[in-house]
Amino acid sequence: MTVARVQAQDSATFDHDVAIVGAGMVGITAALLLAKRLPTLAVALFDQYPLAPRQEPFQPSFDQRATAIAAGSLEVLAELHVPQQLQAVSGKINRVHVSDKGHWSGTSFSADKLMLEQLGLVVPNAALGECLMAQLAASAVSRIAPIGVERVVAIKGGYSIETADKTYTARLLILADGASDTFKKQLGIGSSRTEYRQSAVIANVRCEKNHNGVAYERFTADGPMAMLPLADPKVMALVWTLSDQDRYLADLSDTEFLFQAQRRFGDRLGNFVALSKRDIYPLALVEAREQVRAHLVLLGNAAHFLHPVAGQGFNLSVRDTVALVDAIEQSVKSSGIEALGHLSCLLDYQAKRGTDQWLTTQYSHQLVNWFSSDHWLHYIPRQSAMMLLNSLPWLKQWVANQSMGRA
Repeated sequence: MTVARVQAQDSATFDHDVAIVGAGMVGITAALLLAKRLPTLAVALFDQYPLAPRQEPFQPSFDQRATAIAAGSLEVLAELHVPQQLQAVSGKINRVHVSDKGHWSGTSFSADKLMLEQLGLVVPNAALGECLMAQLAASAVSRIAPIGVERVVAIKGGYSIETADKTYTARLLILADGASDTFKKQLGIGSSRTEYRQSAVIANVRCEKNHNGVAYERFTADGPMAMLPLADPKVMALVWTLSDQDRYLADLSDTEFLFQAQRRFGDRLGNFVALSKRDIYPLALVEAREQVRAHLVLLGNAAHFLHPVAGQGFNLSVRDTVALVDAIEQSVKSSGIEALGHLSCLLDYQAKRGTDQWLTTQYSHQLVNWFSSDHWLHYIPRQSAMMLLNSLPWLKQWVANQSMGRA
């Protein structure tokens, strides 16, 4: 482990108790949850973009993409009064249908059989950002934005956050700055990276038939394809994973692109009739080699950046956030504000999150490995796995609960 330089600091003169760098979905959620559960803490949120609803330029996290928010994450966001504002603009997931192109076996998970109102919501990122920003504006969180953080430095009892005009200090620094390596490199925190040699094409597709709240996971030899229901009953959010050799498909005309997508997905939704603007993102599994140090925590994509095939990235980060806030709350209540950021507390948090993080990461990673090939060594085991799920209700229940963050 690389040890960062430590500067002296009078423990009585910290500007903030908790400083969060990065105001995407995870950063704002963490700030709001801390402010709600520990109102005596001075929480500050730093970002280079404005932190106000409808104010440009928009935070890149809140673009035209959509996020599948699982039932467990919705329960957490309900504490912040977010889901009730999103119902009208989000697609409700009543059922998840999983299929393997060219093979007969498949499986599905339905809300009614799991005795749930819904499995989750598919939320436009822009709408989620607007709701989170509105809650942020009404909270006690200090918004230090738009301002670029240039450097973070370990000091005695905390961290300093350096901008072009001023240096701030905090007892606990949370890095929620996405997949960027800028601050991790400054602190000597390495990452492991697994290249998938794939890219994700993101777009909205208008279909001939109503989706009826069904989310589809379609696995093909070229890579997985997800179709997620949006608020419009005939519009789906497409996440199409393309291998490098099929990357050219992303550049086809709308008509050709829809034809190729239809050929792989099938006719469950009738014809694909229209397509929104397309975006494409290279894919990799990136995991920080350290998620905690004394007075430092990495959250969200800064800690683990997953393949989007299973839609688990944000949901895993919400569970991390809840566990971190619980650990901070317990530490402050038992040992006082001076204990905020103590390494023993953060190591305990990390240990408690280890199993869920490993299971979720491996689940997403192995889906890519096992469902992106039509070789018999891959399709026979995956067909057997789906048959096993269909024959063992308790196993299907466990997988569903793990995916929804309720395990």
